[in-house]
Amino acid sequence: MKLFPLLLLALASNAMLQESDTQATPKPVQDPAEQTTAVAQEPVTEPAPLEVTTPPAEPKDVQDIDPGTFASDPLVVDDEPPQAGSAPTPPAPILATPLLDPAESGSFAIGEPLPQAEVELRGSSHAPIGVPLTQQVATGEFGLVLRAVRNQYDGMRDGRDDLSSAQIFGLGYTVAPTKRTDDWVELEAYYGLNERWDLYLVLPYAGHELDYDQSLGGTGNVETTGLGDLQLGGIFRSYDVDGTRVSYLAGVSIPTGSIDQRDTYAGVGNAKLPYDLQLGSGTLDLLPGVLIESRWNRVLVGARASGRIHLQSENDEDWFRSNSMRLDVWAGARLLGDLTGTVRVQGDWWGDFHGADPDLDPARNPGEDALRQGGDRVNVYGGLSYEWSEKHTNRLELEVGAPVEEWLDGPQLSQELSLLVGWRVNF
Repeated sequence: MKLFPLLLLALASNAMLQESDTQATPKPVQDPAEQTTAVAQEPVTEPAPLEVTTPPAEPKDVQDIDPGTFASDPLVVDDEPPQAGSAPTPPAPILATPLLDPAESGSFAIGEPLPQAEVELRGSSHAPIGVPLTQQVATGEFGLVLRAVRNQYDGMRDGRDDLSSAQIFGLGYTVAPTKRTDDWVELEAYYGLNERWDLYLVLPYAGHELDYDQSLGGTGNVETTGLGDLQLGGIFRSYDVDGTRVSYLAGVSIPTGSIDQRDTYAGVGNAKLPYDLQLGSGTLDLLPGVLIESRWNRVLVGARASGRIHLQSENDEDWFRSNSMRLDVWAGARLLGDLTGTVRVQGDWWGDFHGADPDLDPARNPGEDALRQGGDRVNVYGGLSYEWSEKHTNRLELEVGAPVEEWLDGPQLSQELSLLVGWRVNF
């Protein structure tokens, strides 16, 4: 009986020794190639995707919307209800009123700048050729305007009443003018001094031709040609924003035109010609003005008011003209391609002359009477211009007009037609 416990103790000790030997025995080293193959054959378990729930986006205020986020397609509303368990759908971006092609609809997204085609005038970028001193040049740039004008006068008028030559002779005059043609060519030269100031020079060359009847029978004709009064000045742009431009003009007229034109007239050789055949004013004159232009609904509209203020009380021939005023209002728009049409209304107001030329006889011809030279007139003009570009932008222009209202402190010759042709270029 005492041997049984000893036997159990011996068996337990032997089992513990075998287990210790098994743990101490090293494992055989596996070949790397076999190890790689074994790893490749083991299935790879991908981690489960992380589900992220996006909270609904807060609606933005209209002012905070970036125009770049606007879509050009109409807003589409999905009427199908969301399925259970699906993530909430963020609201669609806010759209402006259905956006079409700007060229077709003229509508643009909120905050988006107008395209250049809308900023620039779709039509004339200048006043009609009959409105002087409206050219605009950039800093350091030159501009030229060459303008040819013909005004035709036919028949005598006193107030609004037309008079025949017989009626003129009945008033005691011996010479009755019947027709007059005034031609002149003007060269306007501009230089852009800076962003505000443009300087200008106007050099005119004038010509006059007069037909007249004589009380003793027969007719006569006389002509004069020569340099007119030179003009110098500046144009100040006080406002030029969003297609609207306001400019002020300040200039002087220098008396370079002759006031002593003579010819064989009314049967007298080397006779002094009437006032309306002289080439200048004979005085230093101030030339103020204001110009307003605005691009509105693809049309250029504008107005220009100008005056002539005579700074001397008389010229070398003992007379001087009264102050005068002129107002132009116009509109222009592109008609077809590079062809532009314009409509213009011009109003002129002028007074009688002061003093008198001692070489003229006011009893011979009403055109020689300094106190019968005033009046006012309103003309309406229609015009066309064509623009093309080579190295510089060029513009050819034409205007034709006639009076719709005329009052003359006459008798004076009444205007019948006005024709203007011009060319512009900046370089």
